[in-house]
Amino acid sequence: LLDGVSRSLPDRVWLSSLEETPKGVAVRGFAYTNVDVAQFMANLEASDYFSDVNLVQSIQGDVEGHKVMDFSMKFKYNQPKGWGAEEKKQ
Repeated sequence: LLDGVSRSLPDRVWLSSLEETPKGVAVRGFAYTNVDVAQFMANLEASDYFSDVNLVQSIQGDVEGHKVMDFSMKFKYNQPKGWGAEEKKQ
């Protein structure tokens, strides 16, 4: 999960929180522009591991004097095929 999210992050986007929930994954973070947020969403959708990517909120904020977009989104995590197979056999 963490590797997939990390690989999907554009250079100008960083996360402040990531929470796995029964319904999927919820993240909060910052980006320099809404274009950067949209790129992150597109990268997640392009991955085999994530689907149903939804932007919950994107508002302009300030981090140490820099204007940034403060965003939150939710998406589903699709566990790779074969993972957990060993656990089911036991």
